[in-house]
Amino acid sequence: MNRAQKRQLQAYLHFRDKRMTVFALIRFNWRVLLLVVMAGLSTVAFMLYCGDVLSAELFAAVYIGVLLRDLGQFIRWSRTWVMSRELMDWPKVERIASENRILV
Repeated sequence: MNRAQKRQLQAYLHFRDKRMTVFALIRFNWRVLLLVVMAGLSTVAFMLYCGDVLSAELFAAVYIGVLLRDLGQFIRWSRTWVMSRELMDWPKVERIASENRILV
């Protein structure tokens, strides 16, 4: 099982009995989002330090696009979670999680 699959199982188990709101997804993924923000800020700051304003603007637009894409995914997941939770085979999810030593 790869890292993305393990993270998905963690999310399923984390939100099993909870509402999956956009804010809850942001809190759940705060480390990754912080990494994207820090990478964006440092890249734009470096480009500005080098005097390359056009590149700084392009990098800023790309990083903002990444964050907006993630926000769109969070909105879609939060809207479909109620149905997904009902369709989920929870005993199978728990079995796979325990076989791979995934903690919630």
